[in-house]
Amino acid sequence: MRGPAQTFTPVAVWDLRLAAAHAVEFAVPDGHAAAALVQRGTVVIGGDAVNSSELVLMEREGAGVRIECREDAMVLLLAGEQIDEPVVAQGPFVMNTREEIHQAIVDFQAGRMGSFS
Repeated sequence: MRGPAQTFTPVAVWDLRLAAAHAVEFAVPDGHAAAALVQRGTVVIGGDAVNSSELVLMEREGAGVRIECREDAMVLLLAGEQIDEPVVAQGPFVMNTREEIHQAIVDFQAGRMGSFS
């Protein structure tokens, strides 16, 4: 299903519900970053067993991801083109520079980021 979100680079998000004793394959373009978060169950990715609450970062070479399911499982599979920009994080804020982080904190504290009703 294609959602309404727009991104600056190609991304893919798969929220998977997998049945035991099945395998699935997903196309991930060569060079894209990919990660899988196993939310429930046990799966096999790249020949390695991955258990609930574990995150797997895939190599950027290749053209896909194969997930073999040992038991019913839930997996969040994320993939996308690398942006290759600097990343600075502090608290809930993620920006490109320390100056942008500082400004985000100032804006937040001044109430310029909206409010919950």
